[in-house]
Amino acid sequence: MKLTFKNALIYLTAIVIIVVDQLTKIWVRANLPVGQALEVVPGYGEWVRLLHIQNTGAAFGMFQAGGLIFTAVGVVV
Repeated sequence: MKLTFKNALIYLTAIVIIVVDQLTKIWVRANLPVGQALEVVPGYGEWVRLLHIQNTGAAFGMFQAGGLIFTAVGVVV
């Protein structure tokens, strides 16, 4: 695959999004207790906020008690 400007821009955008996501998660873990929220844009706290929650399940909190199942599937795969 030839690396064009368009492809490079897509890759760069993806990398920036991933880095910002991970840095935000690190900051939240270090500065917000579990359950606490921070209004990012004052007055719009219901729409734009950081909320420290812990998801022990799969996507969107499904299968909260499925840790052993996910481990087994990971080993098999």
